[in-house]
Amino acid sequence: MTLSAFMASPLSSTSSAVAFSLGDYDWPRPLSPDAEHDCVRRVRAGDPEAKDILFAANMRLVFFLAHRYPIPDGMTFEDLVQWGAIGLWEAIPRFDPTRGVRFSTYAAFWIRREIGRGLETTATLIRVPRPARDRLARRAATGDSWPLSLADQRALAALHPAPSLEASVGADTEDDLPFATALADDRATDPAERVAEADAAFQQHRWLRQALAALPARTAQILGEAMGWPDQAPRALSAIARDRGLSRERVRQIVQQGLTALRSPLRASRRDWE
Repeated sequence: MTLSAFMASPLSSTSSAVAFSLGDYDWPRPLSPDAEHDCVRRVRAGDPEAKDILFAANMRLVFFLAHRYPIPDGMTFEDLVQWGAIGLWEAIPRFDPTRGVRFSTYAAFWIRREIGRGLETTATLIRVPRPARDRLARRAATGDSWPLSLADQRALAALHPAPSLEASVGADTEDDLPFATALADDRATDPAERVAEADAAFQQHRWLRQALAALPARTAQILGEAMGWPDQAPRALSAIARDRGLSRERVRQIVQQGLTALRSPLRASRRDWE
C-alpha cells in the first residue's frame, strides 16, 4: 500500500484506527531482520514495490506511537495517524542500513517528527516566543524591574520549552544544523536517544498546557500576561494592575501564587520524566 492509497482509503479513518487498537484490522506483521534487510536493499535499488511492503509492515508502529499522544481539541486520532504515516513514508528512502540500527528505530523518529510538527502547527501549545525569552533573560541578568523572587525566576527557567525541531544546534561551530536534521544525522547523537528526548519535550509541553488550564482563569490570565505566555510580550505588573483595577502588589501576589501552583507539580512531573 502506498502513502497516497492509505490517505484515500478508509483505513486511515478514526473508526479503522480504533479497530486496529482492538485488534480487528490485520496489518501485516513486522518483517524479520533478514526480510527487512532484503526489502531495504530493494528500496535503495529503486524498487517501488519494496517501498510499499516496508510501509505496510511498519504501519503498526505508526498506530502504536500515535496512541501515545493526547488528541487536542478540534483534532482526531485520524490526524495523528496520517501525520505519522507521512513520517514513515519519508523515513523509507532515507534509511541507511549500514548505521547498525533496525528500520523501526530510525522510522520512529520520522513518525514522531511529523506528528510533532502537525501538533505544533495545528494545536495551541503554550510556549515562550523568542523575543519574550530574550527580554526575560535580560531582566534576569540585570535584575532591573524584575518583580519576582529568585525562586520564582528559577521556576520560570524550568518552564522554558524545549527547542523547536526547526531551531539550530551547534551554533558556535561549523556544524550549524537544524535540530530535526541533527536527530537523523550521523554527526549527531544516536537517533534513538534523540527520539526519547523529543518525546520528553512533547510531554513537557503537554504538562505545561494542562497545568495552566488547571489554574483559576484569572490567575492563568494574569500569569500569562506577566510571563508572556503563550505568544505575547511580558507586561509590567503596573500595566496589568491598571487594566484590571487592581493594585500592583495584588497582581504580584497573584503571579507568585500562580508560579507556586505550577512549581510543585512541575517537580513531581519532572521526576516522572527522569
